[in-house]
Amino acid sequence: MPFGERRIPESEIRRLRGDRGARGVIGNARVPSASQREDLERHLEYLRQRGIGEVISDMDSGLKGKRKGFLRLLDKVLHHEVNESVVVHEDRLTGFGFDAPRRAFEAHKTSTETMNQAQTKPWDRKLLKTRSQ
Repeated sequence: MPFGERRIPESEIRRLRGDRGARGVIGNARVPSASQREDLERHLEYLRQRGIGEVISDMDSGLKGKRKGFLRLLDKVLHHEVNESVVVHEDRLTGFGFDAPRRAFEAHKTSTETMNQAQTKPWDRKLLKTRSQ
């Protein structure tokens, strides 16, 4: 590289100019442990059946902030590569506190969609069992 010249990634130039470019829809699936691998496969299939081409997955606790899949999704959002993030259940993106990533995504012009909000969460079922006894 000649003296005085700098190379800047094209994605950074687009970001600085505010260009949205070709932004895609990315699905996100997560299960807390390897024992729930079948659930993860079902979630991946569910997202693909709805036409979501790229799906990022994790097999780790939603409380861990260093999940590779989540960090990859977050990086894509921060670089304005994602138009919409789709999850099957809110608690699959993060164990709790879904509003924090949702606000960060919205600040980068990325919407979030939860496909299956009506299903009772596992901890809700435990509460319902103890109340009915």
